[in-house]
Amino acid sequence: MPTTKHLLPSPSPDLDYLLERVRTLRMNSKGTLTRSGYRRDFEHYRNFCLIRGLVAVPASESTICLYLAHCSTRLRVATIARRMAAIADGLKSSGHDATSLRSFLVQETWKGIKRTLGVATHGRAPLLASAIREIAMACPDTLLGRRDRSLILTGYCGGFRRSELGSLQLKDLSTHEGNIVIHLKRSKNDPEAKGRTVVLVPGERKEFCPVHAMREWIDAACLTKGAIYRGVDRYGNVSACLNPDSIPRILKRAAARAGFPSSDVARIAAHSLRAGLVTQSSLNGVSPLTVAEITGHRTLSVVKRYCRVAEAIGAATKLAASL
Repeated sequence: MPTTKHLLPSPSPDLDYLLERVRTLRMNSKGTLTRSGYRRDFEHYRNFCLIRGLVAVPASESTICLYLAHCSTRLRVATIARRMAAIADGLKSSGHDATSLRSFLVQETWKGIKRTLGVATHGRAPLLASAIREIAMACPDTLLGRRDRSLILTGYCGGFRRSELGSLQLKDLSTHEGNIVIHLKRSKNDPEAKGRTVVLVPGERKEFCPVHAMREWIDAACLTKGAIYRGVDRYGNVSACLNPDSIPRILKRAAARAGFPSSDVARIAAHSLRAGLVTQSSLNGVSPLTVAEITGHRTLSVVKRYCRVAEAIGAATKLAASL
């Protein structure tokens, strides 16, 4: 009786390439900022366990509960939720399951944290049009000042996130009837890179015009390709790109330069530009749907939250005027 010979497939010459491709695709399953944030959070969890002689991986439900109790003494609910997501991701990446995070004991601890700390969001202070004008006016007539003015006006008028501002490239720009058209390839809530288009329209006054400010910065920095916004040192040297994490510091420094009180400067972040556009648009009577089309919000819930802030500002302003 003839025997059937089972032959193993011969090694494929492109197997190494495919394995590397798999690693790359796995890396691209999350955004760069998400990956770096998860990495920092998981390292914090591991250090917590190391100091106290606990086993971090695999994670027991008691270890997770102790870590959550530790976090509840110093962090907000949203930050703790991100830490939990990072732990789950770290466990799975190391070949372990994350079922301990879904256990009854951990879930009850998590519910207790939310009831104790509250789940209200603490958004950054929105910068309205009047504040943007003050900050833009205070930017000096230097290379650094031109960069700051363009960054702030573009971030505000385009409703950009800091990651979007940091990733803008010269090749993403085009012009149409005096406007600057920005083709944003990817954003935080667009992981599949469907993209969106943002139009910067010339302002009535040159000193507050995002189109003029961007062209002035590009010309002054002699940019021909690559990133639009870049680091500038004290000697006027321009770097190849700008770390998005430095944008909050740039904005705080610009606000301090404009004479904002230190208490107000402390509440400013990069998101203050995006939040300011949404709030100011609501004050000006722009519908939430139109605002969402500009900013790229996928749902109206966040936009409506800023609309409620705008309504409160409007009501308080009318009340003060009636006194």
